Amino acid sequence: GFDTTYGVEYKVFYRKQGQTQWQAARNSVTTDSTYDHVVDEGGIQYFYRVQAKSLDPSSPIWATPYSNVDSIEAVFEDDPRYYYLTYATVLQNNSVEVEYFRDTLIPVRGYTVFRGDNLNEMFPVKYYDADELVGQERLTYVDATADVNTQEYYYQVVSENECQILNSRSNFGRTMHLVVQSDDAALTNTLQWNRYLDWDSTVAYYNVYRSTSPIYSTTVHKQVAPNSAYDYNVYVDDISEEVTSDGKFYYRVEAVQGRFDSDAAINGFPSSDLTSEVANSNIADALQNPLMYVPNAFAPDGVNRRFGPKGQFFDFTNFEMTIYNRWGEQVFVTNDINNGWDGTVDGKDAGIGSYVYMIRYLDGDGNQKRKKGTVTLIR
Repeated sequence: GFDTTYGVEYKVFYRKQGQTQWQAARNSVTTDSTYDHVVDEGGIQYFYRVQAKSLDPSSPIWATPYSNVDSIEAVFEDDPRYYYLTYATVLQNNSVEVEYFRDTLIPVRGYTVFRGDNLNEMFPVKYYDADELVGQERLTYVDATADVNTQEYYYQVVSENECQILNSRSNFGRTMHLVVQSDDAALTNTLQWNRYLDWDSTVAYYNVYRSTSPIYSTTVHKQVAPNSAYDYNVYVDDISEEVTSDGKFYYRVEAVQGRFDSDAAINGFPSSDLTSEVANSNIADALQNPLMYVPNAFAPDGVNRRFGPKGQFFDFTNFEMTIYNRWGEQVFVTNDINNGWDGTVDGKDAGIGSYVYMIRYLDGDGNQKRKKGTVTLIR
């Protein structure tokens, strides 16, 4: 019944169950027709009514009609006291395991695991009903769809209260993506990985694991201090002394959490419940091209009494060297790289001159290689 030329202003009044006095709800004056009332007590009835007031300056002060009274039982939800993503780590099977430490005393409806390529684009990948987690302090999610050999991923766990409101977001966890580049000339492998995010404390150090087979190594090869200046870390591995290796190396990096600072606890997180966590990268491999030196001459009566190749980064167990004379006749064959030709044929000294050698071997990837050339026998 107000003049429609002017707008209408509303004010919300409420009273709790057992009360007789109405009170204005905080910040409830609005020209909209909706209002969200944040309650401070649950399990009781709240009664509401709305007062209208015309914005017409000529409207009398007493012309402030009230609505009917309606009521509803309030649901009051406490936020979890702590919510912590303990790690996001790459498993041996190239899936990602995410662990979340949850508050079991504050009831929630459920938890949603989010994943993203960056912090600004996170998408839900898994929902857990809280009823399925009764008695479990830690929620564990395994992501089998992540391509850990291509990129790193961000993870976050968000709880949802009974009103289906997302009420607490954990810290982020970012996996480490490791790449390795080989330098055949320098005889090095250069490892690079993004730094691990986002523990409550810093990364104390990174453990670098190295092996010559796909077996998951548990022996630390090198401990690397974190690089705080950049978002990535680099370690150069010198492999020049690896004379018995076939040239195939497998690496992974493990981040080790630093000491927890109890003053920085998230929402009262009990520091006594925290341990030093670890998070692993993917396993990255590096193939060093075989190095092989074959002399072009030897003297059985001199210093170099046997002829054969020297080198590294090839499969010594699959080796064969055959020597032929100038007429194409086989004069020597061996499968032992340490057992070279001594310059004899059937126990007698071979004549001086040129001989053809044929060497067959396997590289670190199991590919067969051949090397052919001539050697001069000198006496």
